[in-house]
Amino acid sequence: MTTWSEAFAAQAASDLDAHDTLVKSSVPSSHRLHTLQMWLEKLCKAYLWLPH
Repeated sequence: MTTWSEAFAAQAASDLDAHDTLVKSSVPSSHRLHTLQMWLEKLCKAYLWLPH
């Protein structure tokens, strides 16, 4: 069973992959920055859901 932390970490990894793809394209920088924002938000959620 996947935990919430693992699920958010997997989504964060996917967002970072999307960012890496967009960096190589000609899309506006705002789109690239948005993927970084989504990555960081999900990375923080993954951390917050870690069992303490």
